[in-house]
Amino acid sequence: RSLHDAGLRLASGPFGWLLGPSLKSRAEMIANGFAGWFEREDLRCIGKTDIVNAKSVKIQRDGYVNDRTGYTFLYDFDAGSSFDEAYPAVREKYERRIERFYNLMRASRRVLLVWVENQYEDDRPSDEEVAMSLKILKDVFPGVKGELLIIDLAPDGMTGGELVRKDG
Repeated sequence: RSLHDAGLRLASGPFGWLLGPSLKSRAEMIANGFAGWFEREDLRCIGKTDIVNAKSVKIQRDGYVNDRTGYTFLYDFDAGSSFDEAYPAVREKYERRIERFYNLMRASRRVLLVWVENQYEDDRPSDEEVAMSLKILKDVFPGVKGELLIIDLAPDGMTGGELVRKDG
């Protein structure tokens, strides 16, 4: 949301509003072409979620978790629609985002990837995981220089932390 508000977000990507797997798992998903990403039989409803949209309107969504990959989709399924009605359009949306992501990556020479740590659990990637993830992405996109910005959201709402830059 902050990237959008600052005019720095070019488009919605496949991971933008998801919870779930580690940075390395996401890099591996990109490397394998998102195989098994959003299969109907892997999705299980985990209940209703109240969210506030961009216009500050409270709306209700049905949350789904992919039991095979661990991704959680909280924002995609209207609570008033059946899964079977909503699934094709949501799948098409993600296929469009995935295609856009690959097109943008292939057309770029330099990319800033942003990881926002979940404020409710410690999911900050280790230095080793960052290095492995960037290597995976470099192998997929050899002509692209990738950098990673990690934003650590403190659970108590306090600001702080450190800015670390690691070459390579």
